[in-house]
Amino acid sequence: MVTGPVDPSRKVIDNRWDSNDTKFMVKMFLPRFLMGFIPALLFYLMCRIKSVPVILTVVGTLMFLMFHLLVFTGCMIYLIYRSSTVRKTFNAYVDRFGRAELEAELMSENCRTFMIHPDKTETYVVITERFLIFSREHIFALDEIGDYRIDQAARGDTVRPYDPKIKKINEHMRFVRKITIALKNGKTVQCNIALENDQLREFDNALREATGPSGADFGNCGIVKFYYGYHGSIGGDSYHYDIRFENGVIKLSIEEMLHREYGELEGEISRETLTALEEICSRFDVRRWNGFNRSDPNVLDGDGFSLDIEYSDGKKISAHGSNSFPAHYREFKKALDEAVKNDRDRLFEAKRQEFIGAGVTGDPTFAMINFMQRGASGSDKYEILISTPEVRENNVDVRVKSVSGEIWPAGEHRWYAAVPDVAGFFGELGEIVRRLDIIRWKDYDRAAEDYNNEEWFQISISYVDGSISAMGTEHPEGYDEFRREVLKLVKDLCGGIEQ
Repeated sequence: MVTGPVDPSRKVIDNRWDSNDTKFMVKMFLPRFLMGFIPALLFYLMCRIKSVPVILTVVGTLMFLMFHLLVFTGCMIYLIYRSSTVRKTFNAYVDRFGRAELEAELMSENCRTFMIHPDKTETYVVITERFLIFSREHIFALDEIGDYRIDQAARGDTVRPYDPKIKKINEHMRFVRKITIALKNGKTVQCNIALENDQLREFDNALREATGPSGADFGNCGIVKFYYGYHGSIGGDSYHYDIRFENGVIKLSIEEMLHREYGELEGEISRETLTALEEICSRFDVRRWNGFNRSDPNVLDGDGFSLDIEYSDGKKISAHGSNSFPAHYREFKKALDEAVKNDRDRLFEAKRQEFIGAGVTGDPTFAMINFMQRGASGSDKYEILISTPEVRENNVDVRVKSVSGEIWPAGEHRWYAAVPDVAGFFGELGEIVRRLDIIRWKDYDRAAEDYNNEEWFQISISYVDGSISAMGTEHPEGYDEFRREVLKLVKDLCGGIEQ
């Protein structure tokens, strides 16, 4: 995007034929015209080789040439007709809005121009303070545009960047896409746009911002409903916030994929939180996002969002994106998460304490336990994955890299086997968990100040009615005793298994 006056402006709003148009037509159609003579030449050569009479050879060759000339002439007549129609339509736009006013808009410092290359004026798309101008094709007043849709598929390959050194016309024609403009009067108009992918996203955001509702359209109305959903990458931390009024009380519902066992949590929040959300929406001018609905099919993974807001006067904002986002979306998301953080942490802590109070029953059925020393803490690594046979066929998978010789002799060790009877192991592990009250570690996740020199740990111990997960480099109460007893227990189990 280039911000500033468009130079030269007449190449954008003047549709008169000039030398550049002649060069364009010659580059586009001369090769096709010359290629049309190839069938006639091949026919002539074949006739001479086969000793066909001269009169038949000449007549046949002339018929090939006449057919080619008729087809080419018909195409040129249609092209001239289409060109004159487009020129007439564009001139009607210029007459309607006024040439002097359009030129003044184009010379404004606030003009935003998107193009393949500065020399390719036929690719210019210009957003002025009042108009959207497709170079020598269409002009729209911004306040007349209701919505628009950009086709994701272009005429050719858009992965390779535009190369200005390639003089072939197809070099910029491969970027051409259709954009459908829906006007507020109910009419729709299709236009051509030729931009690289990054430029296209920039143009999309700029046009969405330019055509979105202004803050004045909503007055000073407060938010009465607010929904935000974050769609994380495959296996990622998807979550949603749902805020609404119920009998005069502000309620927050929240659900996170990373804490799926908690389900949807609900609780009251203060007016201050809602006021903070209103300030964030105002700061990032979220009202201009209304109607945003974009996706980028070129991204196989990634993330997305859904946003729905309702104001006290009934006006609504709805925006959705998948690997395509409106202007300042990332900053908005960060500010939103920070505003909701205290209420979110309070609800999850209450649920965590409820889980701790209820406890778990029976013995574990699955255990993933890792201890990884780093920096000054040492170089030992313990990776432990043990389950009942019903969960995994080879239900014991233990990897040890012992440098200190603390538990196992120095060296690397591996046990990977199907062990039918692990009831004794899980019985003793369950006893360790109960005795050391490890359930208090539920969802523990803290980093030590000097985390590069502390042992990192991760545990996930599953029961029939819940699980205990914890991780970090800052160690919770009882950590050393738990680590020592678990490693001894695992060593005893592996003693009867061949490495």
